Amino acid sequence: MSNQLRVADFELHFIQTLNYEFRTLSGSLNTRLSGIFQPLTGLYTSAVKDIFQMEGEFLLRVAIIGAGPSGLACALELERLGIKPVIFERYHRIGLPVERIDMLLHLAWRPVKDQLAYLARHCHLSLMPAAPLHAIIMYGPNRRSVIRKRLLGYLIHRGRSPLSIENQLAARLSTPVNFQVLADPLEMAGQFDYVVVAEGDSKTARRLGLWQELSPLIIRGATILGQFEPRTFHLY
Repeated sequence: MSNQLRVADFELHFIQTLNYEFRTLSGSLNTRLSGIFQPLTGLYTSAVKDIFQMEGEFLLRVAIIGAGPSGLACALELERLGIKPVIFERYHRIGLPVERIDMLLHLAWRPVKDQLAYLARHCHLSLMPAAPLHAIIMYGPNRRSVIRKRLLGYLIHRGRSPLSIENQLAARLSTPVNFQVLADPLEMAGQFDYVVVAEGDSKTARRLGLWQELSPLIIRGATILGQFEPRTFHLY
């Protein structure tokens, strides 16, 4: 097997496609994976274990850079197929230090009606939400709008809480994570058959000349104290 650089961004889109999607950062990966992965389903052909494994010895050496939701979901799927990856994480533990609540909104991503049920059924990922989402309140300069429904979606934990998506995935993982390692995907390409980049930023894509910036975006956050409904998402 060639040591040619093959870097894949294995990204689990909880909010966008809610499925496994391999985004190729080098042309050789598509050829290798064609016929193994059915597009945009996360389902595998019956022969996949024969392709990945022979006489109890692993054919693929896979490195995963990043132990966020994308990297951990990738590691769990590889373990399910009998492949033990090597996982590297730059921080000293799972989850970013800033705790937050994210929203999975059913209305925005049809035809998927229940995103967590879809992940459990098609991707073998059973995740517990922080709470069901029953209302969205949007505040503008001069008006306030409210959307209410029995189930608009889910609120999910992110960060270092034991209930965060990251730690729920990590709790099911048998492969150890190598913490506080600044892994270089270009250097690791010669040591592994595949390098899965799940760093959560654009550094590797920029280095490979595969990054295209369409428009700049600045996001500012704030902590607001007050009395809020627990199953309501507030947008300002």
